[in-house]
Amino acid sequence: MRAGAIVPRPPASAVLDGMTLRQLPAPCRLILDGTPYPCPEESCELSFAHPGRHQIVVEAWPQQTAIFEVTT
Repeated sequence: MRAGAIVPRPPASAVLDGMTLRQLPAPCRLILDGTPYPCPEESCELSFAHPGRHQIVVEAWPQQTAIFEVTT
């Protein structure tokens, strides 16, 4: 809300570059395959214990939620 008017949430700044999340809005919350993790950094190298398709969600109010998917 700005000056009494509702305004849209800004777009997510996070980008997925290979297996690295960049331009994270620090601090944020990463949700990897349904499990939440706090992230105080502006970048994060991803790795997964099991091969397959993985969902990555980046949440940082007021930005919009970013959703990515990787296959390992």
